[in-house]
Amino acid sequence: MSSGAKYYDLHDILAGETAIPCTLQTHVNSCGKLLDQSSEHDNLKKGHSLDIPLWLATDVAARNMVTVRLPKCYGKKMREKMRAGPGCEDLKIRCPYFYTVALGLQPFVYNDDALASFVVKTFRARYQELLSKAHTSDTGVEATKVQSLICIEEQCLFEAGRISMKATEDWRYKVSCRPTRAQAGQKRRLDTGDGAR
Repeated sequence: MSSGAKYYDLHDILAGETAIPCTLQTHVNSCGKLLDQSSEHDNLKKGHSLDIPLWLATDVAARNMVTVRLPKCYGKKMREKMRAGPGCEDLKIRCPYFYTVALGLQPFVYNDDALASFVVKTFRARYQELLSKAHTSDTGVEATKVQSLICIEEQCLFEAGRISMKATEDWRYKVSCRPTRAQAGQKRRLDTGDGAR
C-alpha cells in the first residue's frame, strides 16, 4: 500500500493494518491458520470468507486471489446515517483511518462505484459541520466534543487548523509586529530605479 515517501509514515502503516473482509478466489494451502486464525484447517477452500489487513488485501486482490468486500463502515447503513447527520457519527470507533482505507480500497471494489463520491461527500459535510465550527467556538467544550467524534485524518486537520489559528492570533496581537504611529504616519518613498527619489 505504501510507496515512496509514505513508506515510513506511521499513519499509513497503521491504516494498512485495518481488517478488510475478503472472499478467497482460489484455494490456499498450508497457511489457512495463519490467514484466518478462527480456521481449524491449514488449507482454505475457494469462497472462504476472512478478514485480512488492508496491505495484504490490496496485494492479493491485484493478483485476483481474493475479492475485496466493503467493510461495514462504508456500507449502506453507514451511508444513510451520514446523509442524515454526518457530524453525529463517531468515525474513530468505526474506522480510525476512514479516508485512507477508502482510498486503498477504491481500485479493488468493483461492485460499488459510489464509494469515492460517498467518501468525498462525507469529508465535505464533516469538515463544514465539525472542523470549521470547532475552531470558531469560544469554549474548549465544543473542540473537545468534536475531537471525540473525528477520525485520525480529521484529527490531523483539526490540529493543523488549531495551530494555524493560534499562530494567527499571536501574530495579530503581538505588540512588536504592529507598526508604531510614527511608522504609520510616514509616507513611503518610491524607488524609481535610477537612484533618484
